[in-house]
Amino acid sequence: MDLNRRATIMLAFCEGISASKRGRILHLLDGKPSRLITELSSALNDLDAVLTKRALSSLKSVFSKDFDVYNEVLDSAGVSCVTQYDEAYPDRLLEISDAPAVLFCKGDVDMLKSNNIAIIGSRYCSKGALRHASTFARELSLGGFNVVSGMARGIDGEAQRACLESGGRTIAVLGSGIDVVYPAESKELYDGVEAHGLIVSEYVPGTPPNHYQFPERNRIISGLSRAVVVIEAGEKSGALITANVAIEQGVDVFVLPSDIDNRLGKGSNGFLKEYPSSLITEPDDVFRALGESLPVTEKCQMALDVMEERIVNVLTDGPKHFDELQEILGLNSNNLNSLLAKMEINGIIIRLVGNEFSI
Repeated sequence: MDLNRRATIMLAFCEGISASKRGRILHLLDGKPSRLITELSSALNDLDAVLTKRALSSLKSVFSKDFDVYNEVLDSAGVSCVTQYDEAYPDRLLEISDAPAVLFCKGDVDMLKSNNIAIIGSRYCSKGALRHASTFARELSLGGFNVVSGMARGIDGEAQRACLESGGRTIAVLGSGIDVVYPAESKELYDGVEAHGLIVSEYVPGTPPNHYQFPERNRIISGLSRAVVVIEAGEKSGALITANVAIEQGVDVFVLPSDIDNRLGKGSNGFLKEYPSSLITEPDDVFRALGESLPVTEKCQMALDVMEERIVNVLTDGPKHFDELQEILGLNSNNLNSLLAKMEINGIIIRLVGNEFSI
């Protein structure tokens, strides 16, 4: 293995050294982190003026050990590494400030350079926002995009579940070590992403989800994406951090407007005031803005029977709860369940949280 690549991976195991500081270290070593392996004492002397005693001690401790110690940690966690010295490292991400020196990955690393779009929003969100997250994720994935998000509660997780359910692929960028599932209830989603997409983290296996790491990972979400779609964000939402970072990176940002009385959307509405050209109201707006062909979905091509047409007509007015549909259609629960399941499988309708359905 190339010594620069090996040293970059080992550098990630050093405690007390932030992503920006790792970039500074690489700069001071003239892009040759291999010096930490071949001439440790000299390299540490060159770094003495910019690093704390704790950081220098951590560097000395890590690089005094053989690389096999760290390679075993990665192998046991089933993790592959993509460094800035590898062909697989995405060019788009390499252009950002404080680009992560190494990405720890589980899944298909080729997705790092594929046609990606981020769908993000707040953890605490409205039912309508969850519905929009599902719709945008499904339509964009059907149109050839991979959905990038943070696997958080709320908008992020909903978008990634909908993407997988529609047969799409998704990238989850974690704010913890790649083997640490957070939140814990997202284990099923984590497994689905690993099997049908890619999990990415700049933190070594075993790293707990510290609060400051979530804003840090946002630059990776936008840096992997052609564009960022904000579904709904409160005034202090991390989604706004990602949107602003994307603007700095030169990445297109699209934002759904929220009702003016919806406090959960005040942040995204505020963003729209500053960047009115980012306004969108439907997935087709994103395809048009990016110069992509509008997808022709099975939903538009499929012939419906009489009862399925009735269900679609009822849902045209907005989402309905199962009980409400049963009352309107006059069906028993078994028959309605069977119809809804078939329509969901065929991509005609979607199931929302709280046993509600939408088209």
